[in-house]
Amino acid sequence: MMKKITDFGVFGDGITDVTTALQNAIDECAEKNTELIIEEGTYIVTGLRLPSGSVLNLNKGSKILANPDYKAWEVCPDTPFVFSENAENIVIKGEGEFCCNGVMFRDEVGKRLWGPGPARTIAFYNSKRIQISGIKISDSITWTLHFNNCENVLVDGITIRNLEYRRSNCSDGIDINGSRHIEIKNCDVETGDDAICIKNVDPAKKGTKREPVCDIYVHDCVLATTCNGFKIGTETVGDVYDVRVENIKLKRHSDCADSGYPEGMGLPLSAINIESNDGAIVHDISVKNYHAEIAGTPLFMVLQKRCTITEDKTPGKIYNIYVENFKVDRSIRPSLINCTQGAYIDNVEIKNAELHNFETYKGELKAIQACGRCYPDPYNYGHFPAYGLFGYNVKNLNIHDDVEFFDEADSGRECIIIKND
Repeated sequence: MMKKITDFGVFGDGITDVTTALQNAIDECAEKNTELIIEEGTYIVTGLRLPSGSVLNLNKGSKILANPDYKAWEVCPDTPFVFSENAENIVIKGEGEFCCNGVMFRDEVGKRLWGPGPARTIAFYNSKRIQISGIKISDSITWTLHFNNCENVLVDGITIRNLEYRRSNCSDGIDINGSRHIEIKNCDVETGDDAICIKNVDPAKKGTKREPVCDIYVHDCVLATTCNGFKIGTETVGDVYDVRVENIKLKRHSDCADSGYPEGMGLPLSAINIESNDGAIVHDISVKNYHAEIAGTPLFMVLQKRCTITEDKTPGKIYNIYVENFKVDRSIRPSLINCTQGAYIDNVEIKNAELHNFETYKGELKAIQACGRCYPDPYNYGHFPAYGLFGYNVKNLNIHDDVEFFDEADSGRECIIIKND
C-alpha cells in the first residue's frame, strides 16, 4: 500500500514548517505498513523520528530541509535532523534529498555554533533491518549518516555532498559505530571529514566496553574528502574485526581542486587508515582494489593508548591486515605503521601495490613513535627517513615483490625502514 504526502494535506512550499503534519503522516503510515510518498517540493522540518515500519519514498525533486531558524530548534536542541531509536524495519529510498542546512548552524571556520540546532543529520540508534537507497544527503551539521549499535543495514547508491573541512568540521560521510552486519555499496561520498569511518564507542558512556563491530562490507564506492578515505578509528574502545573494503576510488574534494593549501591540507589525509587508540582489538581487515588519485599518506596504521576515554593503560592489538591491488597516484608522505613501545602490530600483508611519493620536504627527518600524546593523524608523527614505508614495532610484515614504491621527488631516502624495540 502507498499514500502520498499530499493525501495528508502536506505540501512542500519551502516556507511553512510542516514538522507536525509530516510526523503524523509518517507515524500513521508506519502503523498501517504503508509506504509514504514524498512528492516534489521543499518540506521545512525541525526534527523527524522514524518509528518501526517506516517506509519513505522521496520522489525526484523532493527535498526535506532542516528549518534554518535556530529558534525553532529550542524545543529539541539535541535532536538529529532525522533519527530512529529502538526501531526496526525501516526503509528510506527514492531520488529526493535530505538537506541539513548546516551552513546556517556553523561559524566562519566550519565549527558548529553553540545553541539550538540539529545534533546529527540522519542517525539510527539501537535499531535493526534498515535499508537506505538512492537518496541524496547534503550540507550536514556534523556526522551525515550514523549507525550506532545497529544490525542488518544496507546502504546502496546514495550520494553525500558536504563542504570541505575548513567550512564543515566533523562532517563524516558514513559512520558505522558499534554496529554489525552492515553493507555499504555503490555510494558517492564527498565530505569534509572522514568519508567512511568505523568506530566503536558509546557516545553517552565513552569508556564502556560493548559488542564488537563485525561483518562490515564496503564496496564499489567513490570517495572525496579533506580527511581520511576509509578509516577505522579514532574512537576504538570496543573491538573491530571481519571488515572487507573493495573497489574504492578516492579523489580530492572538489572544493580544493586548486590547492594553495599548506602541505598536507586540502587533500585526503590518508587513503587507508586503521587505528586502535583506546584498547580495542582490531583484526582481520581486508582492503582490495583501492585506487587513490591523491592522498597525504597512502597507508596509515597506529596502535597506541591515549588514556583519554578509558583509564586502562593497556594498549589494544592490531593484526591480520591484508591490502591488495592498492594504487596511489600521488602522495606527499610515505606510508606509516606506528606502534607504541611494548606492543606490536602483527601480520600485515601488502600485495600488488603502486605508491608514488612526491614529498619535497628537506628539513629534519625524524619520526615520532606513537605514545598517546599526538592526535592520530599522519602529519602529527614527523617526517620519515623513508620514502616508501616507515614502521615502528611491526612483526610479520610481508611486502610482496609486486609492491612498488616510487621516490618521485628524488629525495634520496631509503625505501623501507622498520624499527623494533
